[in-house]
Amino acid sequence: MTFRLQKVDELSLRDHYHLTDNDECWYFGEYTAYKDWSFSETNQLIKNLKKKMSVQGTNQWPYKLRAIEHVGDLLAV
Repeated sequence: MTFRLQKVDELSLRDHYHLTDNDECWYFGEYTAYKDWSFSETNQLIKNLKKKMSVQGTNQWPYKLRAIEHVGDLLAV
């Protein structure tokens, strides 16, 4: 999947009750709550970003580092 930068517009604003008409919000993917990492690439990316520092030095740590690098690459474009 290719992440594409998108803006929350009038049509999707109703799905984000915490945003107002004055807010400008951009996103790369939509997280699906109550689903695990295997549900979507976005869920996988967010789950890996949320890994706690306590996983440093374990087999989980490379997933967090790759997620950080991926988001950095997305923002650098």
